[in-house]
Amino acid sequence: MRRFAVTIIAAALVAACSDRAAAPTSPIRPGDAASFVAGNPPPPPVVGDGSADLTISGTDDSALDCSASASFLFAYEYFLSKTGNNSWVHLSLNGPGLDVAIHETQKKIDARGDLSGAGFTFSITDALSGHIINPDQRVPDHIVVQLTGTLTTDQGSCTGNATFTATLQH
Repeated sequence: MRRFAVTIIAAALVAACSDRAAAPTSPIRPGDAASFVAGNPPPPPVVGDGSADLTISGTDDSALDCSASASFLFAYEYFLSKTGNNSWVHLSLNGPGLDVAIHETQKKIDARGDLSGAGFTFSITDALSGHIINPDQRVPDHIVVQLTGTLTTDQGSCTGNATFTATLQH
């Protein structure tokens, strides 16, 4: 009985360690991958610098002054899909990293991130309106987005709306 058990273990070990090829049974053809149809990957994002103005006003009945404004410089990455109906702009205000992301499709626009100025931070919760897609250009020269979020100052926090106006240099 002992020899039988040793024989079974040895056979299992040989089967597990065999050098059977693990190659696919059919050849891989260009265009098989959905994201690289016919060998055409999506275009890389356009990168550049820009300048922006931000004006915030309060929307709640807070006792504190719920307003702020600032002008600032930023670096950006802008991506527009091949079909021209899906776009992202990522802004970096404080060096490398993502500070603000704005995304637009044919049906909606949304935004997330933080914008800071002298004595305040505006934490974006969403975009109310605006456009970052210009059908006549690969990258728009100018974008305007209405934002909503929380304004925080040394006096406290309040809910506010903001107008974000940016010029993209490319």
